[in-house]
Amino acid sequence: MTVSTLVKAQTLRQLMHQTAKHLRILDASWHLPKEDRDARREYLAHRIPGANFFDITECVDKSSPYDYMLPNTDDFSNYVSSLGINNHSHVVVYDNNNSGLFSSPRVWWMFRAFGHKEVSILDGGFPKWLAEGFPIESGPENKEKIEERTVFNASLNTGMFCNFDFVKANLPQQHCHVADARSSERFYASDPEPHPNFPSGHIPSSKSVPYSQCLDPETKLMKTPEELRKVFEDAGIDLNKPLITTCGSGITACVVALASHLCGKSDTMVYDGSWVEWAQRASPNMIEKN
Repeated sequence: MTVSTLVKAQTLRQLMHQTAKHLRILDASWHLPKEDRDARREYLAHRIPGANFFDITECVDKSSPYDYMLPNTDDFSNYVSSLGINNHSHVVVYDNNNSGLFSSPRVWWMFRAFGHKEVSILDGGFPKWLAEGFPIESGPENKEKIEERTVFNASLNTGMFCNFDFVKANLPQQHCHVADARSSERFYASDPEPHPNFPSGHIPSSKSVPYSQCLDPETKLMKTPEELRKVFEDAGIDLNKPLITTCGSGITACVVALASHLCGKSDTMVYDGSWVEWAQRASPNMIEKN
């Protein structure tokens, strides 16, 4: 089955009628602590009908000292299976963020990293669904689909992510471009990091590509491939060269990875540890501020 990377709200509504047997919708909302929003509570209050909640804070490597690192293959398989998803499912993820997309690309990327390509993102997210006037539901999570017997067999694609040692080894020759999805203020250290006592700045020779630049400021939809190529070009990134995306903790790095994917790039790697790991492990000469 070949599915589109992005689906419009109207398309998802049609899929809910046409392919309900294999369709699984996931609310992948996650919010920064400073926003003081409870994603699960909001999910229970209003969601797309039939959606289950994918908890980004739960489906992680709990043995890691760094935030939101990929879980191992068995843990991902078990978590996804518990949501009624198997290897034949068409998964559509969305999030409830005012910018349109924020955390759902992280879950899209996770599925692909574990070998599942039948995954799409609702362009514009839950706000767009509401704006189109489509129905919502509330109340406790619907257990009907979850309780169906299902098994998801994950197969990790190690080419979709990289670690601290890989990024460090890239510093001398810069074989890969590094795109940082954080705000330019955090990139250039004019704003402090959300984590207390963390150094500010960026990985040497990395480029500032705030994830918000990948979204149309008016429609909140992802920009067109042509517009996205211009975003990368303006940042000094050649998409013909290997690319690593990074951010604060590996969430919005996946928005920029999605943008490169929409441009036809299939070899982008996400630095999973991102700045949370880099700031703790890098020596002072491996942190730039301008």
